[in-house]
Amino acid sequence: MTTPPDTAPPAGALTAEELRTRVAGLLAESRARSSALTEAVDEADLVAQHSPLMSPLVWDLAHIGSQEELWLVRDVGGREPLRPEIDGLYDAFQHSRASRIELPLLTPAETRAYVAEVREKALDALEHSPLGGRRLVEHGFAFGMIVQHEQQHDETMLATHQLRAGARSCRRRRRPPGARPRRVRYWCRAARSRWAPPPSRGRSTTSGLPTPSTCRPS
Repeated sequence: MTTPPDTAPPAGALTAEELRTRVAGLLAESRARSSALTEAVDEADLVAQHSPLMSPLVWDLAHIGSQEELWLVRDVGGREPLRPEIDGLYDAFQHSRASRIELPLLTPAETRAYVAEVREKALDALEHSPLGGRRLVEHGFAFGMIVQHEQQHDETMLATHQLRAGARSCRRRRRPPGARPRRVRYWCRAARSRWAPPPSRGRSTTSGLPTPSTCRPS
C-alpha cells in the first residue's frame, strides 16, 4: 500500500534515526557555546549585571534550561515539572532585562545542575519521540525551535561579554593578512576552542529542521 500524498515525507527527508542523531548533535553544539560563554568568567561575573540592556549571564543560562524543560521535557516528553517554582523567574515576558538582577535567581552551581538535568531528560524525550503525529514534533520541529532559542541566547551572552568591563575572556580569532574574509570566530579561555556564533535571529539555523523565530528577544 502506498503512503497517501498528504502524509508522505518530503523528498530527501531524514529517517527518524537520522533526525534524532542530527538533533542531538545540534543540541550539543549549542550547549558547547553556552558552556564556553558561562565558564569563561568567575561566579561574580556570572551573577552581575554588566549593562542594564542585558541580563546577568546566569539568568540567560537558566532561561535556556527553563524553555527546554517547558517544551521538550514537559510537553514533548510528558514528564513532571523539575522546578515549577522557578518558571516565573525565567519568563522573559514577566521581567525586563534591567530588573532580572533583583530576582532570587538560581546560583551558578544550581543553574548548571538544572540545565544538565533538563538536557538529560530532553535527550530521553528525543529518544522516545516518534517525531511525527503531532505538529509540535513533526520533523523535529520543537527540537529545532529549542536549538534556535539557545543559539539566540548565545548571541545575547556574547554581547554581554562585549559590554563587560575588565579583561576579555572571549576574543575574536585573528585573520592572517591577505586572507579572504570569513565568518567571525571567537575563542573563550575556559573552553579552549574556537567557535562561530549562530546566524542572526529569524534565519534557519539547522538544515533539515524547521526553526522559526518563535521567541521574542529576551
